[in-house]
Amino acid sequence: MTGNRLPALLERTEGRRLKVIGHDIIVKLTDAETAGGAYVFEDVCPPGAGVPCHVHRLEDEILTVLEGEYEVFLDGKTFTATQGAIANFPRFVPHGFRNTSQGPARALFVVTPAESFAKFFQELTALPSDVPPDPAQVTEIFKRYGMEILVPQPA
Repeated sequence: MTGNRLPALLERTEGRRLKVIGHDIIVKLTDAETAGGAYVFEDVCPPGAGVPCHVHRLEDEILTVLEGEYEVFLDGKTFTATQGAIANFPRFVPHGFRNTSQGPARALFVVTPAESFAKFFQELTALPSDVPPDPAQVTEIFKRYGMEILVPQPA
């Protein structure tokens, strides 16, 4: 993507809010503000929810735990990540996470490069929010954006 990087300062509560497969997402910076360099968002993850183990083929991802506790699946191993922990999910490395807290957990994600992530979230947001997402639809959306779900979401 071409364009200018735009200076910005966003407070904790600022950003565009989305509902993505049961998660409350607050988009902080998109490809438009970073000239395609990064897509930055906060994920407010319900207890027991997460993202199944998957692989990115087009981007790298970094997760920083802001609040709560996550079980992080990374390259065949399982870790516990608490406030302040950072997980690096390079492309082609299997990864996923699940909120193991009693309440919502929050994490900040940085995805690089950012070119297709807004469209990916846009498609996931379009799924019905009043019923659990259809795994086949979610899998197909992931595939369209160079991601492959490897295993079903942990229970």
